Amino acid sequence: MGQVFSEDYSAVYMDACIKYVEANYPYPITVYDIASHVGLERSYLYRLFKNKKGCSPSDWLTNVRLEHAVKLLEQKSLSITDVALTVGFYDLSHFSRVFKRRFLCTPGEYKV
Repeated sequence: MGQVFSEDYSAVYMDACIKYVEANYPYPITVYDIASHVGLERSYLYRLFKNKKGCSPSDWLTNVRLEHAVKLLEQKSLSITDVALTVGFYDLSHFSRVFKRRFLCTPGEYKV
C-alpha cells in the first residue's frame, strides 16, 4: 500500500527535503537520494512535491541549482564552467540549455 501522511507529516518531510537539497545541491544527488534520505518512496516524494511546490523533485533541484548559479554569475569572478560545476551541473551544455530555458538567455549573456 502507498504511503499516506497527514499535512503535519507532509510539512516535516518537505522541510527535511529542502534542508537536504540546500546542503547537497553541489553534489551529484538524485531524486532517489532525496527520497532515501527522508525515508520516502520516490513516487510519494514526487506527489508531495507536485502538491507543495507545483513541480517534480527533479525540477525543484534544478531550480535550486540555477538560483545559486545566478548568484555566482552576478559576482563575475568565476567562469561559466566553474559556476556550473560549483552548483552541481557536470555537463556544461546541459547547464546552458536549462539556464536558457529558465532565464531566456545563456549564462554568458546573463554574466555580461
